[in-house]
Amino acid sequence: MWLTYLLNFALHVDYIVVVKELLLWRDAKKSSTVFTISLVVLLSLALCSIISVISYISLAVLTMTASLRIYYLVMAAVKKTDPVNPFKLVLDT
Repeated sequence: MWLTYLLNFALHVDYIVVVKELLLWRDAKKSSTVFTISLVVLLSLALCSIISVISYISLAVLTMTASLRIYYLVMAAVKKTDPVNPFKLVLDT
């Protein structure tokens, strides 16, 4: 669901306005999140090679998706319902 929202957002947004809002800190939560992630990536690239950074980011994403899938399976088992794939919306498109 959120991935579809992001894709629709990416297709229908004026990037200059978004960047301007981030730089002017109109929404502090979004701006701090973006700049913190940017700082972490830049520091990681300064300390490690780009291949290491990409592999660690990929490993983190894989771990998060596997954890989410296991969470949904456990919740379905506890509630005694059919397991729902949390990535069904993304896989069907």
